[in-house]
Amino acid sequence: MNLTKKFNEILGNIDFNNPNFDELAEFLFNKSKIVIDNISYNFAEIEIYFATINDKGEIDEPIRDIFCHCAHEQTKTCNLYFHYSGVDITIGNNICFGGILIRGVESNNIFMYGPGRVAYNWRSKTRRHINYNGNGSNNYKIVSQIHNFNNLNKKIIKFSRANLSLKKIKNNINNLENLKKFLSLKTRYIRLPDNLIFDQHKPAELNSILKSVLSPTVNKND
Repeated sequence: MNLTKKFNEILGNIDFNNPNFDELAEFLFNKSKIVIDNISYNFAEIEIYFATINDKGEIDEPIRDIFCHCAHEQTKTCNLYFHYSGVDITIGNNICFGGILIRGVESNNIFMYGPGRVAYNWRSKTRRHINYNGNGSNNYKIVSQIHNFNNLNKKIIKFSRANLSLKKIKNNINNLENLKKFLSLKTRYIRLPDNLIFDQHKPAELNSILKSVLSPTVNKND
């Protein structure tokens, strides 16, 4: 599979004035794998950051995600961009640039959360050897709410991003409308282990995750 072509095809379908990255998330969770230090993983948690490009090849400020790094590395597609928080799969092309932060992975029902843990070996203080490919064959479903704790592992929960830069928030405090837009942007996607039994590390802000997605009603069919 030509991953660059597939990414560009998906990105070309997105309205960045009202972005919905569900198709991209489904492709990553269902059709992709990530190999870290020679071990193959499924995606367990991602966050997406982006900025659009105008006709002059410049950042289109009105549609710029204020939390996007907008680094030169993010102007390419399907490369790995290591940074202080972790590692992104880049999503740059002639329409936009940005990255998909890999926040968590899973192998054989063992989950590991934390973008720093995914990207770096803390003992040796070195980058992990990471390779991304399109060899996945899963069938997970994106939901915005959960009604019970059955089959959590088969659901991709969609909600707002976590641990966003306080510096970026401070710099945009006088533009509350724009700040609110990107603080509430639902471009974080996560799978949780069934019965919330965590073998290694819990995802960041687990209480906030459950509070934002738990439905007040119970639907036994979900």
